[in-house]
Amino acid sequence: MSAAEAVTDALRELHTRFAGLRDGQLADYIPQLALADPDAFGLALISMDGHCYSTGDADAPFTMQSVSKPFVYALDFTAVERVLYALDEARPQRRGPRCWICGR
Repeated sequence: MSAAEAVTDALRELHTRFAGLRDGQLADYIPQLALADPDAFGLALISMDGHCYSTGDADAPFTMQSVSKPFVYALDFTAVERVLYALDEARPQRRGPRCWICGR
């Protein structure tokens, strides 16, 4: 089995395992969320080389809302990390470079 087939099979297995869950309620504090199809469920994964693996309703449009937060955090962290590295390299240290960033 190829790596691509293994990823596809894993996504399908997860979809089968969790598609039947009906716990909770649709959020209604944001009007767009109240309009969501409660039966829609899809999974998608994009590999580092850009290959898209998906199953279920992964192509269904949806409102991003809080789904965007991890991406914004990652972008912010990347910017902050560059500043931290620049500060770290600008001062003399007894320990190895960037050691304080890693908590060592």
